Amino acid sequence: MIKCCSLLNCHTQVAVLCQFLREVDYMTAFKALQEQSGHDAMDSFYDYIWDVTILEYLTHIHHKRGENEKRQIAIKAIGQTELNASNPEEVLQLAAQKRKKKFLQAMAKLYF
Repeated sequence: MIKCCSLLNCHTQVAVLCQFLREVDYMTAFKALQEQSGHDAMDSFYDYIWDVTILEYLTHIHHKRGENEKRQIAIKAIGQTELNASNPEEVLQLAAQKRKKKFLQAMAKLYF
């Protein structure tokens, strides 16, 4: 799915899917997020990102580009209480599962 979304220039979807792997593929996710030509509604997918490192990278990219509105959306996503690194592992896993489910439902609506 990562390869297909990349070929479709859906770079934010690629970054979200990189979280689904056993080990998050940061290199692929960061490279995808650097792309400026995308065909997905970038910031509408931020609610599906549970990896704080990816969200922090998004904040950095938007700051570099001067995209303050998108930067604020990424900051808001980082600030969600269930993503706090101090939470018990069960809470973090539940947050990831919830986001995975919602993302896959959104993908199904989009492509099927």
